Amino acid sequence: MGTATITYGNFIQNVVDFFIVAACIFTMLKFLSHFKKTTNDQLDQEEPKKDDTVVLLEEIRDLLKANKVDK
Repeated sequence: MGTATITYGNFIQNVVDFFIVAACIFTMLKFLSHFKKTTNDQLDQEEPKKDDTVVLLEEIRDLLKANKVDK
């Protein structure tokens, strides 16, 4: 009859490999989420450009206000 062998070394090696791969994936996801967050924060800080018509209407409003004060 054959003898039964327990190969626990392969199991331990597979568990260690799993944790190494899991740690690498976790680190990459953390890095990418941090990078995405800082990029979004920088985009939020920029003031959005106003439309040309809005700028012109604001200038007209300011001129009319200044004209009323002068009279």
